[in-house]
Parts: sequence; structure tokens; C-alpha cells
Amino acid sequence: RRHRAGLSSRRAPRPPSSAMADAEVEHSPPRPLDVPWLSKFARLDWAGLDELHDAHEVVDAIVDGSPGCNSSVSVLSLRGSPSPSRRIGRSRPGSGHLEAPHDNGEGGKVVEARFVAKRAVPQGPALDVAMLQRWYQRERGFYAEVAPALAEGGADGDGDADGRGGARPSALQVPRCAVLGPDACGDAGENFLLVLEYLGAPEWRTVDPELGCADAEALAAVAALAGMHGGFLARPERLDACRWLPRTPVHIELGDMIQDYYAGAWAQVRPRLELPAAVVSMCEALCGSYASLLRRMAEPPVTLVHGDFRLENLRFGAGPQGGSGRLPVAAFDWQFCCKARGAYDLAYFICLAMPPKERRSREPGLRRAYADGLCAAAGDGRANEALAELEADLCVSLLLIIASFVMGAATCPPSTEEMHQRSLRWLSAAALDWNAGRMLPPPGDRSGGALPAVGVACAM
Repeated sequence: RRHRAGLSSRRAPRPPSSAMADAEVEHSPPRPLDVPWLSKFARLDWAGLDELHDAHEVVDAIVDGSPGCNSSVSVLSLRGSPSPSRRIGRSRPGSGHLEAPHDNGEGGKVVEARFVAKRAVPQGPALDVAMLQRWYQRERGFYAEVAPALAEGGADGDGDADGRGGARPSALQVPRCAVLGPDACGDAGENFLLVLEYLGAPEWRTVDPELGCADAEALAAVAALAGMHGGFLARPERLDACRWLPRTPVHIELGDMIQDYYAGAWAQVRPRLELPAAVVSMCEALCGSYASLLRRMAEPPVTLVHGDFRLENLRFGAGPQGGSGRLPVAAFDWQFCCKARGAYDLAYFICLAMPPKERRSREPGLRRAYADGLCAAAGDGRANEALAELEADLCVSLLLIIASFVMGAATCPPSTEEMHQRSLRWLSAAALDWNAGRMLPPPGDRSGGALPAVGVACAM
């Protein structure tokens, strides 16, 4: 799936990691970004831009209807001369960042391109959590070390080209990186900066998360996810090399501390949540079982996990490409990336990408698509090892995701409260359908001991 990168059939340039070494950065990147600074640090040849003429940054913008929550998001518009080393036009199928070159009124040509700039959030609770969990270091690490490898051939090393000059439709694409901030993000994230390809209309589409996605979109996303998971299952050394990647989205070594935090958040939000009684019991049990569930998801076989694989962080191509007829899929917001069991991403998507009624009817087909994609990318041996406990892992993942949204509901701004409420309703419906509570220790044994043995082979 590649997460990949899918960027294009040409070998994509590596992010400009060496162009912005820590020793060269004497202060935080300017805000807004300007032409002199970008001319020094940005890598824009892949976007068809050569010499920059002007730059306009809309700071703290609302991108496609979504304000930044865990980071500050800006829209950056650049104008410059066409790059002589690149063919001007669509740099890859579905790329919406590049406008056609046009006359500048002085006998020359000018190209306009749009990007997204990400910075740390201002001082406050969100920043405190981000620094503790190393969200910014993780996302920078992803674009420095993981995304380039995906772009150049995918996690499974067999390339992404479909033979028609574009990415395989089963490949999970990621935005290309124009500016990669310094490795040292600063004590308050003041040096964190990513300038990324803008995945916008008309080539890329958003899906309303309140309505959910269509069948074609769901199948494309699950197939891409399986490809990425399978590629890293087949090549575990790729993850071993990324020493900055934590185990599980919240760092396995912080499990007990997160469990205590969850217990406090649950006590705070329980009075205002309308959840089924059985789900309330599950949430109560998580106050003493969260850490043990987390430890399970850190046990092999592990793969690269996005950590927040839902519609808000995905874009879909406007139409099918390639022989499979599947839609292109792109994923962004990689600050929660980690090493964990792949069921975490799958549960996240299945439970939150469509209302419960639609999920129930589509779920068997989505599970089959995931199993088929995992086997194709990882080989039957490694895939079957992961699939053997997939049903149990989905239940464990679902409980951890419920806990995540409970903690989020305790501190979320008013603008995201309805999203948290809706997500908890849909997650609760899945918890009942899957009987997820069977993965919790008995009521008298919730001190974080071993989980019940549920050797359930997933019926694919």
C-alpha cells in the first residue's frame, strides 16, 4: 500500500533533510514564510517551480473545512518560474497542487502552486501532550525516513508504478515534502515545520465523516492499508531502522501513566456521555486494564501503523486509475505513527468511516479485502501470523480507541465536541456488535494481568 507513496512512477526526491541542518537554524522559521527563506531551504523542483517570485501564507487556515487541532496549519501559495528540469503539468495522477503555467505579462511564464505548512500549536494543554508524546518528532521522522522509501519503491520494495506513468491504485499515497524542519523541534516545538504538497480539489476529494464513505472509497482505503501493513510485515528491518518510532500510538512505556490519565478523564466525561450500559461497563473496566491492552498491541507481529486512520485524514482520487479500478487514496497527519499490530488502523477505519448500519453490511467484505491485501503484500506466512488473531486484536484495538476518544472528549475544544460524541456513538455500536468486552479481564481481576486467551481465527 504503500503508503506510500505512491507518489509517482519517477523516483521522487528525498525531503530536503540536509538543507536545514540544526547548525544553520539560528532561530525559528519565519511566520509567515517568505521568499528569501523558502529560496534557501525549500525543495520545489518536483512541483515544477524554479526561481520563486512571491509567497503568500494564510496562517492558522481552515483547510478543506478542518482547522488544525494538534498542529497549526497554514495554506502557502507560491509563484515562480517554471523549472526547466521538470515537465510542467500534472506531476503525478491526482496531484492537485500545480496550476498550469501562464504568461506573466512580460513575455515569460509563471507557475502557481499551493502547499500546506504545519507548525506546533501555541502554548497550552495540546502542546504539552504533543511534546510528551513526541508528535512533531514523529511526523518529521516519517517524512525524513519513511515517506522517501515509500515514494521510491514502497515498503515491499517492488515499486509503485502501474506501467502507465503513475502510482499503483492500491498504493497509499502521502503528500510530498518541500521543507523538512530541523531535527531539534525546540523545547516548545518552535522549530517544527513541514511544508507539504496540498492534496486538494479537483483531483482529490474529501469525504464528509458525518455521512461516511461509499463502498468504493472504503475498499480502496482498506486495500491501501493492507498493502502498507503487509509491506512492513515482510520487511521488518525497515521499522527496526526507525529508532524514533514508538511502540503503540501512545508509547508503551507510558502505558500506566496513560491509564491513570484515562481514569480521570472517564470520571470527568461520564456524566455527559450517553452510552449503552454495556459500553459504560467496558469503559469502567479500562480504568484498570488499559495498560495491559496496550501491551498486547505492542507484541509481534507489528507493522507501521498510522495511528489516526480515519476519513478526516484521508483524501480520495476523483476517479479510478489502473487496471484494478480502485480509487487512489492518500493519508496525511502522521504524528501518531508507530510500531504496533495493524488491527489498530483497521479498527479505526472500519468503525469510524461509516455509520453503524452501513458498517455492518460492508464489514465482511472489508475484512476479506484486508486479508487478501495483507497476503499479497507480505506473503501467506507472515500474513497468516497477523491474521490468526485479527478478530481479537480488532476488539482490543477498539477498546483502546474508545479510551482515546474519552480522553479527547475531556479536553476537546467546542469545535470538535460533536465529532467526539459521534465517534463514541459509532465506536460503542461496534463494541457491542463485536462483543469487545470479552477481551477485558474479569471484574475481580483488573490489575493489569494477562488478557484472556481468545485464540479466534478471523473468519475471512
